[in-house]
Amino acid sequence: MPRFLLTVLTLFLSAALYGQSALLYRYGLDEGLPSSYVKYLLQLPSGEMLIATDNGLAEFNGYNFTNYHLKDGLPSIYVKYLLLDSKEQLWVGTNTGLATADPANLRAGFTKFPLDKETPDMRILNLIEDSKGRIWAASDGVIYVISGEMVTKLTFPSGTYFASDFVRSFDFAEDSRGGMWVTSLGSGIWYVSADLKNPVPVPIPGMDPLTRIIYPVGDNKYLVGTSENTRNPGSTGLFEVTINPEQPQQSTARMVNQQLRMVNRLTPMGDGSYHVATDGYGYLVWDSKTNTTRKPFDIKSPYLKDVKVDRQRNTWILCDDGVYLNPFTIFRNVTEENGLPNRYVSKIVVDSRNRAFISNYEGVFVLEDGSKRVRRLAGGVSGLFTKSMILDEPENTLYVFGEYQVFLVNLTTLATEKQIRLPNTGGIEHAFMDSKKRIWLPALTQLVMFNTVSGAIQLYDQKNGVESNLYSAIEDKDGNIYIGGSNRMMYQADPAAQKLKPLDWSSYATAPDSLALFDYLSRDDQNRIWIGASSGLYIWTPGKTLEQVVTDQLTPMDNVRFSVHDGTRTWVGTNRYLFLLTLNATGEVVGKRVFRKRNGLESTSFSIRSATRDNKGRLWMGTNVGVSYTTGEAVSEFRPTVRMASWRTNLASFFSTNFQSLDPSTSTIQFDYYAIDYPADDIYYQTRIVGLNDQWSDPGTSRSYSFSVNKAGSYELQVRASKEIGAWGEPMVLSFNVEPHWYVTWWMIVIYILGTATLVLSFIRIRSRALQQRNAELEASIKERTADIIKKDAELTQLLHEMDAKGKQIYEESLQVNENISSMTAGTVQQSSSIAETTATMEELAQSNKFIEESAMKVSNLAIKTQQVLDKVNFQTRQTITQMDKVQSATTEQMHLIKGLAERMENIRKVSQFIESVNDQTQLIAFNAAIEATMAGDMGRRFGVIADEIRNLSHEINQSTREIKQNINEMMEDMETVVKSSKDTHKFVMDTVGISKEMSGSVGELTQSQQEVTTAATGISKSTAQQTIANSQMVTSLREIAETSNHMVDSIHSISKASGSLENIARFFMEVKRSD
Repeated sequence: MPRFLLTVLTLFLSAALYGQSALLYRYGLDEGLPSSYVKYLLQLPSGEMLIATDNGLAEFNGYNFTNYHLKDGLPSIYVKYLLLDSKEQLWVGTNTGLATADPANLRAGFTKFPLDKETPDMRILNLIEDSKGRIWAASDGVIYVISGEMVTKLTFPSGTYFASDFVRSFDFAEDSRGGMWVTSLGSGIWYVSADLKNPVPVPIPGMDPLTRIIYPVGDNKYLVGTSENTRNPGSTGLFEVTINPEQPQQSTARMVNQQLRMVNRLTPMGDGSYHVATDGYGYLVWDSKTNTTRKPFDIKSPYLKDVKVDRQRNTWILCDDGVYLNPFTIFRNVTEENGLPNRYVSKIVVDSRNRAFISNYEGVFVLEDGSKRVRRLAGGVSGLFTKSMILDEPENTLYVFGEYQVFLVNLTTLATEKQIRLPNTGGIEHAFMDSKKRIWLPALTQLVMFNTVSGAIQLYDQKNGVESNLYSAIEDKDGNIYIGGSNRMMYQADPAAQKLKPLDWSSYATAPDSLALFDYLSRDDQNRIWIGASSGLYIWTPGKTLEQVVTDQLTPMDNVRFSVHDGTRTWVGTNRYLFLLTLNATGEVVGKRVFRKRNGLESTSFSIRSATRDNKGRLWMGTNVGVSYTTGEAVSEFRPTVRMASWRTNLASFFSTNFQSLDPSTSTIQFDYYAIDYPADDIYYQTRIVGLNDQWSDPGTSRSYSFSVNKAGSYELQVRASKEIGAWGEPMVLSFNVEPHWYVTWWMIVIYILGTATLVLSFIRIRSRALQQRNAELEASIKERTADIIKKDAELTQLLHEMDAKGKQIYEESLQVNENISSMTAGTVQQSSSIAETTATMEELAQSNKFIEESAMKVSNLAIKTQQVLDKVNFQTRQTITQMDKVQSATTEQMHLIKGLAERMENIRKVSQFIESVNDQTQLIAFNAAIEATMAGDMGRRFGVIADEIRNLSHEINQSTREIKQNINEMMEDMETVVKSSKDTHKFVMDTVGISKEMSGSVGELTQSQQEVTTAATGISKSTAQQTIANSQMVTSLREIAETSNHMVDSIHSISKASGSLENIARFFMEVKRSD
């Protein structure tokens, strides 16, 4: 069992032994306090408690103690007093001197403050800071006043009561003039002026000089406590002293309370009462208004040193048995100690005078406002087994219900005025009065309706629609009456028909548990019905929705006993807890506070339907042993601040939220944190790692969080705390960074990049040299090939000129061709069209030749910049040489063709004279050719057309002009052959460029100059593609010419020599086409 739970259990057992019910937590040696002899307590700005003991200094955060000793710089382990000055510097008075420290960093240690070189180890018994910021430190027979680094030593003359020079100060009090009043043991009160000159004693007649405490209560008025003097007991106790600052010798004292002796500390409670710590008489509370004392609870040790109230109004009691904590609570209890029998409370109602009427199984009791004891009502209700009550203040009546009767009690006299007998039922469970003054009394298997106006009584049972046991009743704002029963039965009452109509839950998205008992019904400001059931809490909007309210502690296993609405919040009591809930419009819990016995409740097993609010805003609740009520104060929205206790990795530990850069080998991190509150049982925490998971974790009470490091990077832990879920404080933020391993750091990446770049540059430099050499060779080769191409182009141009001359000669001789040549007209017409297309193609080819030439020049100029060349360059260069040889052969063949064409044209001229003689035969032959074409089908269709044309042309032989032009077109046919040879030459050049492009594609990563080479090569590729298309068109035209020539051969069999020549030419063209 955790130490803290053991402590709480011990406290409760101790309370039982002492016969008390006060909630106390004790902290001693077993809980980590270094000594049970404590002297002083101080709350630091951060909220921690600093406790002075006889074995060092203890820092308490609500969970654990951190102890400081000599090793931390304390002058002595006997710590007597603590002071936090206006500059938030901590002063520690010990048995052997004074020390200072930074309260925000006590781990840094303590520094001894030099007071007196002659006696440096003076015992410091008390400390105070005056209005000028000076620190007063009281010791034996001397007081030190510290201002910065300057120390003023105040000494006192020999006294007459105790040993000389024995001034032991217990307390200080500064007046409005800046002077200081000091109590001492044996020398009475001393006064020290603001200028620190001439301390003077202030004798107080009738008051013992063994003074202890002094507490200001008004202008020049002080409460002064003395020690016990058995020789003069009448002069000891608590006095009210009136001091004359001008004439201290004229000060007077009045005994206030002689029972308050040996007072070590007075702590005001704010209502005229004081906590009193006595040295031998225990812990007392003194009411200055009535001048009475009481002992709220017993402390094991009667030797108290101090009583402190912290910022959350918790009370801390310091004694020789450790530290006791009495937590502040907004709850008060009415129990047997207040005259209320320890019985189950069935109902509570509170009237406008804030009188609480409490019913239980022994009758009715009333607690007057401000009173601490209840009194029993006499008459018929005395000793009554009371089931419920209804307050009707307009009628000045309290209705008190037994099992089968109702009593009418006068609210003025509190006397029973009337008794009415009710029908025998299974026993009244509840009483509810509607807006028409009708009282509805669920009584298990029956329902009683009592009309207080007419006195009429209606009884509902099975014949009226009752199908289950009945327990509760409510009225909505529209006047509808609903009755809650067992087995999730909800009825709507119809008083006119005296019927109960059961509700059908099947039309709702959510249905209650089938065995739910609807024990309690209430209505909120939105006309929603809150159903307290044996299976939890439901919110019901009749005819619309039903929602179940579920939290981590409020579950369907809880029996909800009541719900009371308090503005935007709702108090819900169950058989285990008291909740304060904040819900949104959909019924979702957005704020939750849980209260238990440790929060000051006498019991958390609440009575069914026994809760109400009075006009002071106090909530009254019945329990199984009595009554609990709130003080009317708002529930604190104190939002505790989270502190880092420590955090550690698998390699190191840390104790602050300072940024840390963690080792790359960090794999896990454990964070331990806490929030300052006393007691710390009700604090919830949420955590998240920003950037990794931005969602807050589920609320929990764990003060530890583990984090597994999956990768290097920067992280931010956030932790927030709350005493009420939904009201979170500002998160604690801790930023840290997990460093990457050395081989993935940024500087290693830079090294990797630089090394890689060096290798790449070295490789590029080596390859560039080889590439430059290859480029130089390629440039020379390209220049040489380009020069050859230019030369061949010039030769072709010369051939064209010669062809032109030959053409003219043919034209002159063709004038002598007779009319029989018309048989050749049809074919030559087709040849004319084809040669026209060929002419256009030659023009495109000429431009392509020009672009190829420009691209080749660009390749030559850009080749110098290329940085890489592939191993294929030599092989591709040899291919280029081979292709260029083919260019030369093709050019030579073209020259032979041109020569042959001239010879054949000469033969045509010689045989033209025979054409006229065979004109008639041509017509006959054309007729026969048409017949043969028809028999050949689609394959001979073109031949048939040509034959028809030849026959027609024989009749039109007089058209000499066309004949002459046709002869010229025949001349152009040979010219086209020359162009075809030129096309082959350019194709070979294109192949050479393509090989160069393949060589460029083999290179890996090229520079910008290489990209420019690629662009030029692409241009060449496009140009050669266009040339290929033109060549295709040219070949097609040549095929048609060849076919026409064949037709002409068939038509003029008599012209054997000429036909043979033409057939040879056609065959030549067809072979050229196939070679393409």
